Amino acid sequence: MTSSTAARTATVPPCHVAPGQADFAASPPTLFHTESCTRLPASLLPAELSDPHARRILAGTGLPSLSAAELTLHVDPRAPLPRVGDLPLFVLGDWNGGPIAVHASTGRIYRLPSHDSWSGAGLPDDTPPDPDRYGWTAQEWNVDRAAPHLMAENLDVFVRLVTAWAALGGHLPMAYTRGELLALRDELESHLLAISPHAAYSWWTEGLYEVL
Repeated sequence: MTSSTAARTATVPPCHVAPGQADFAASPPTLFHTESCTRLPASLLPAELSDPHARRILAGTGLPSLSAAELTLHVDPRAPLPRVGDLPLFVLGDWNGGPIAVHASTGRIYRLPSHDSWSGAGLPDDTPPDPDRYGWTAQEWNVDRAAPHLMAENLDVFVRLVTAWAALGGHLPMAYTRGELLALRDELESHLLAISPHAAYSWWTEGLYEVL
């Protein structure tokens, strides 16, 4: 079964891309390879999906198909994108039990609650998080399992975040000491924040603080 007829799911191994390489996070094919990126025919893109970043990634570059730690990304190239109820949100995958979805007009990427009692009116905008305003510290994250969470400003940024997260996260099993684990965690946070402020105090790094 080829990538032209079905999405491939790649379990991401420890990556060959070395931490510190300046441009690895901007080049998803370096990590995922083109055969692991699923492209949707333009005819299957929802007409309501007007954001140019989302349309370009889904129909052109391709969305990485992967299953790694908390994150699964998968779109079926033979079927329309699943819709979240009657909301302008379309599912691309899952993060720790909650859907990852793209907003049709803004292109923002959200991690949604797994239950149905949240309101679509409560979707956060793309205002950068302000740790000082909320009093967050290094061990406190704005991860609310009962509410939607903004993962990235658009799908282009989201794919870059996924690339950095998977590449550096793949090195964690090779660390032998707590010091190495902490150094990798700090480097991962640094790379993610360089791509988007929305990677701060979020699902992107919440798991690292649970285990380290």
